[in-house]
Amino acid sequence: MGQEDYLSASVPLDAPGVQNGVAVPHLVVLKSFAQATQLVNRVNRWVLTLVLLAVLAGAAMLVSISQTLTRPIETLVEGTRALAGGNFDYRLSEDGVEEIRELSRAFEHMRVELQRTQNDLLDSERLATIGRMASSISHDLRHYLSAMYANAEFLSSDALPPAEREELFLEVRSAVQGMTDLLDSLLLFTRTGRALQPAHDSIDGVIQRAVTMVRSHPAARDVRIIVSGLSSLEAWIDAKKLGRAVYNLLLNACEAARRGKNLPMVTLNLMEDEQSLRIEIADNGPGVPESIRQTMFLPFVSEGKESGVGLGLTLAQQIAQEHGGDIELKETPDGYSVFVIVLPKAALHALGTTADRRALHAN
Repeated sequence: MGQEDYLSASVPLDAPGVQNGVAVPHLVVLKSFAQATQLVNRVNRWVLTLVLLAVLAGAAMLVSISQTLTRPIETLVEGTRALAGGNFDYRLSEDGVEEIRELSRAFEHMRVELQRTQNDLLDSERLATIGRMASSISHDLRHYLSAMYANAEFLSSDALPPAEREELFLEVRSAVQGMTDLLDSLLLFTRTGRALQPAHDSIDGVIQRAVTMVRSHPAARDVRIIVSGLSSLEAWIDAKKLGRAVYNLLLNACEAARRGKNLPMVTLNLMEDEQSLRIEIADNGPGVPESIRQTMFLPFVSEGKESGVGLGLTLAQQIAQEHGGDIELKETPDGYSVFVIVLPKAALHALGTTADRRALHAN
């Protein structure tokens, strides 16, 4: 009615005494449907408003919990991970509830104490290293100087036969070579950790120069050195340092081979695959003692060697690591030792990219 919907109900009014022929009246009740719809809409709006208020209140509570509890805990977890990774400079902010702030203060106190203890240990280790270095250097220098002094006295005799004079001269030369190697190793040891000077150089040339130097060393006397696998392979390397690493491993292999029971022999093999370059140096000596396998790459470990300050393997490993690689120790089925310099191609390529950037900035 009137473009408006109604709900209707009718009831017949059939009362006694109504005359025949008279229509029975009906009572019709109409209720506007629009009014009911408005009420429902009003209720829905109230419900929606309450839901929005509840959502806003929940979001506010989540933000409050995040600010006072979750985020401080995440920061504390990050600090724990940093401390576990050796980062003693990670500081924690004292935010959150009182219990979290108390935990952060305790963690900060622990971090400071651990940092102080770590510094004390580093100082002690540094002093101990200096002491071992001084003791080892003093011993080796005294040994070389004593040999040179004694042989010089013998050489001063006019009655000495030429053959013996030549032998004494070779011993003096060996002592001088030993002192030179010692000083070179110490000098290179003090320079480890500095930036490399990479250039696109020949691996073949580096190896051949190292082999030539070792063959002229007294420790390689009577040792057969076999080189294989060389090719015109080039890569981004610090040729001087890498040559020193190869030289140290070759010299160490020659000394080990001379302690073996068979005719001393050292083999060097250059190999290449898709991921890396590998320089394998093997000797037929008695093998690496089990007692020093865990410490042989530490500085001033010279157990089982007749001479040397114990820096050869240390320097070789550090140089390999500076090139992004490492040194592996393997054994042949016969029990012979094989030291492998592993140089990943990706790391060598990165050295070339760094060198190009430096050259570009320099220009």
